[in-house]
Amino acid sequence: MLQVTRLYNSLTAASYLRHITVLARDFATKRSAFGHTISSLPLHRTSLARLETFSRALTLQSVDLALVLNGEETPSLSRSVSRVLSAVVKVHTAHEDLTSVREGLECF
Repeated sequence: MLQVTRLYNSLTAASYLRHITVLARDFATKRSAFGHTISSLPLHRTSLARLETFSRALTLQSVDLALVLNGEETPSLSRSVSRVLSAVVKVHTAHEDLTSVREGLECF
């Protein structure tokens, strides 16, 4: 039960980051600064690319955890290793999500 909760937590963190990335990209096409839209500014493009990279990485990490917990990825993986793996993935996605969502909010 605890592993499923950790999986939900990591998937939710990845979805929140994806949501803020989509909002930031949409806002960048509508807002202008210095005579151009902010989506054409190099610093903003770098920030959006970093958000996109983290979003995809956290999503893939969460989906891989779901495969491991389902037993399709490695059927011989022991229960204790899968418990540790679910805890590590949950902590990592939560930490990366907090820092990346803060950066995404600064894009507004």
